Amino acid sequence: MRFGLIAFLLTLVGCTESAEEAAGRLQYACPGQMFSVQPVASDRVVLERDRTRWSLPAVRSASGARYAADEVEFWDKGRIEAMITVDGTTHAPCILTSPLPDAGNHWRLQGNEPAWMVRLRDGQGAQRLQFVFGIGEPTVVQTDSIEHRRTTDGTRIYVAPSADLEIRLRADTCRNSMSGERHAWMAEVIWQDQTLRGCGDRQEGDS
Repeated sequence: MRFGLIAFLLTLVGCTESAEEAAGRLQYACPGQMFSVQPVASDRVVLERDRTRWSLPAVRSASGARYAADEVEFWDKGRIEAMITVDGTTHAPCILTSPLPDAGNHWRLQGNEPAWMVRLRDGQGAQRLQFVFGIGEPTVVQTDSIEHRRTTDGTRIYVAPSADLEIRLRADTCRNSMSGERHAWMAEVIWQDQTLRGCGDRQEGDS
């Protein structure tokens, strides 16, 4: 996801500060660190970590979109990766964990150690699944071929046969092991003989 997405996000901004933040903030998971990036203009972003904020203007870049001031830098590497530098220390790779601005992305799931993320649309009409595994050079799997069923205990199961991928969701309180954030669903991903566990939420607008 190129940071040209900022221009799109800014069109969603409302008149109040809270609406602006809700529309535009992007979350990135770096090794041992969580950052958020808030576009506030077409040529400026606000980088935040643990309630400390840095306002960064756009600077010239040979590739991607780069914002920097003093020893702080946010460099969007395109698609889902970025590099973040604070006080001379570079955190990379940083993986986008926010949902893309697509109302059809009904589920957002995430796990750590190893890092993985799922975006899943399961509403009426076209279905879509995106699975991202690992950091650095992550494996990205995308498919529109999804089978969906529920078990007698209410577990939701999504299977993508072409990707050898199965997702199991159970409604239960779940805490993210990195950020401590609470989620409403427990998630399990079975992929290439691996079982990955994490948490997730269902986005507004689901049926």
